[in-house]
Amino acid sequence: MVTTRNLYIQRKEISDSQSQEPDGGTADIRVHQLSLSTLLGLGKEATGRPRVWAARCRATIGDIRLKFHGGNSWFYNRFTSVLEMLLQSKLNKQLCFELKKGVDDIAPVLHAMNVSIRINSFAELDYSFVSKPVFGVDRCHVDLKGEFFTPGQPRANVFTPSPFVLPQQPGSMFLLGISEFFANSAASAYFFAGVLRKNYTDEMIPKGFPFHLNTDNVGMLIPELEKAFPDMPLQVLVGARKPPALSFYPDGVHVTAFGSIEVCVVLPNGSLAPAFQLNIDGNFTGQFFLGPVSSGNSLGKLSGLVNLKNFQVYQGWSNIGDVKVEFLENALKVGVQLGLLAVNQHLKKGVLLPSIHNISLVNPQITMYQGLMLVATDLHRAELPAAV
Repeated sequence: MVTTRNLYIQRKEISDSQSQEPDGGTADIRVHQLSLSTLLGLGKEATGRPRVWAARCRATIGDIRLKFHGGNSWFYNRFTSVLEMLLQSKLNKQLCFELKKGVDDIAPVLHAMNVSIRINSFAELDYSFVSKPVFGVDRCHVDLKGEFFTPGQPRANVFTPSPFVLPQQPGSMFLLGISEFFANSAASAYFFAGVLRKNYTDEMIPKGFPFHLNTDNVGMLIPELEKAFPDMPLQVLVGARKPPALSFYPDGVHVTAFGSIEVCVVLPNGSLAPAFQLNIDGNFTGQFFLGPVSSGNSLGKLSGLVNLKNFQVYQGWSNIGDVKVEFLENALKVGVQLGLLAVNQHLKKGVLLPSIHNISLVNPQITMYQGLMLVATDLHRAELPAAV
């Protein structure tokens, strides 16, 4: 609602080019007690885009004063009362028309608004509206879908989203709730894109490296392989056999990874002879922290810590008899622990998050709840340097 008690419109020169004797002058228009109120409707299209319309409008001009100066103003001023009434009636009708027209101009912009963003060639994020925005006295609540999917492929819908309510945190300017569905949809998208699987061959290992992918070296861990295929190269497929499962708890993020190692022997004619497959299940816990940055070139710094809780290796299938996995399980567990040391060193340094419209986080904090990660922060927008 816009209200003003007095609006002064600058003098306007008036001339009559049609008359035989040119006349000219200026006019003063004073508007008193202008009131403009509108009720905007907010909704959601089927595509998940927001929708807005002018649901109600009321415009009132309490009084208009019109006065002419110069030329034949003495004549025109005799009719100002009639002109004031006509002008007041016209403006009362025109103000709401112009307001509705301005709101209608927003509609095509919202209709063409992007509701997804391409992360890379493997994943795209859908952030369309789940429900219409809700405005309160001092805040706005927006529900976004937050689903990752693989571009060009049908959505797997492995996980079902659950509604949640943001905890009260009145001291922060911005609250962001991230559900388990958001995290699991990302893991699912990368899994179905094939990113979590990779083939390894002996050609990928440097020649000077003491360990090579052949039945002699791997046979030291799995003797059954060397007995069945002595002195032959191997191809190893390492990857996830199904999407990782992520859960949120007050103590952090819990991740269950379902991996597999499929070993094939490369025969002299170049064909592959499947030897065996080992399944690997691992349970990890992670904690993540947000920190501010001094410049406006980054949104903030994300750091964290990942720990191994449980690790198990068991035989999936085998064409070389039963594979004894005890020694191999211990060796792989040591390898995973060494890998986590490198990961945690990287996470300890932190990763800078890309800036969004020169906005940076102020006093950010991550709080974990059952099924929910809450980010509470204030925001600061750096001013762009003036163009020279």
